[in-house]
Amino acid sequence: MRRLALGAAAFAAVFAILHACGRDGPATPSYDRSQVVVATVRRVIAPAYVEFEERAEALEAATRAWASDPTPANLEATRTAWREARAAWKWTEAFDFGPADDAHVNSNLDFWPAIPDRIEARLAEPRPLDQLGATERGLPVLEYLLFGPAGGDPVRRTAYVVLLAGDVVAQARFLRGAWEGEYGADFATAGSGSRSYPTVESAVVRIVYRMAQLVRKAADLKLGRPLGHRTGGAPQPETVESRFSEGSIADLISNFEGLERLYVDGGLSDLVRTLDPALDARVRAAVGEVLAAVRSIPAPLSRTVESDPEKGEVAFRAVKALEHVLTVDLKGALGLGFEFRDTDGD
Repeated sequence: MRRLALGAAAFAAVFAILHACGRDGPATPSYDRSQVVVATVRRVIAPAYVEFEERAEALEAATRAWASDPTPANLEATRTAWREARAAWKWTEAFDFGPADDAHVNSNLDFWPAIPDRIEARLAEPRPLDQLGATERGLPVLEYLLFGPAGGDPVRRTAYVVLLAGDVVAQARFLRGAWEGEYGADFATAGSGSRSYPTVESAVVRIVYRMAQLVRKAADLKLGRPLGHRTGGAPQPETVESRFSEGSIADLISNFEGLERLYVDGGLSDLVRTLDPALDARVRAAVGEVLAAVRSIPAPLSRTVESDPEKGEVAFRAVKALEHVLTVDLKGALGLGFEFRDTDGD
């Protein structure tokens, strides 16, 4: 994968822009959209990818320790490291546009649900990393290898785990480098020299659209599909995210914690409050209601969709209410011009 190159002088210039334009004080009536764009990079996106890279490196180190000494304790340490890296990754899903899309990092890191037959086939016939498809690499495949049924050649299994963990590190470094480098600078200078974002509004649209896209995905795929909304009410527990680690609810919590920080620390809350304080309060409350509802779902989600589906339905309704606030109220207040495609929840 090609890393975005950035010389030392350019790197310094980028962060001079970010620090000059960013602000840490209270909201003021003059808070504008350019400040939202800069704060989103400096306060939210770049630090999040630094965190993800650090946790990915810890995961790789844990896999190597397990491979060299495959004890139950080292396996459990590797599982813990996977959960922590997974949480950091899911936290970024509210803003996984740009490099994550353009370089196919999203699919390489997080194609789900995992397909066990394909993973087992690759264990039987190992291939180099550059010959692996999205269904044979990434965090869901690692999850299956670490939490799923044991079997096959244990040496091949641990070698595959180490290979994939190294790939997660490489993808994380690419994302961190892109957002601390050329892409981050291009985004932060939207409307004032950016190649990709000719207006500040185009960058704000990208932020809000991706937030809303995550919310729709959470409702339709992460909750609605397992609850049976696509199958006439018949639950589909096998379609939950992170089913082998029973981490579906943890994934959702990380998603919405990331979205909340994007809205608050990225400055959208400040901007909206200058335009419509009541709307800002509604957005914050809607996110809080989603988090409360998701945290109230008994784990694992795969069992709850069959034993107590109403808990999942409460969360689904809260997520759909947040989707309305973002795609109708917030979009209208900011005058943003975007529409969802039919496939945006798929």
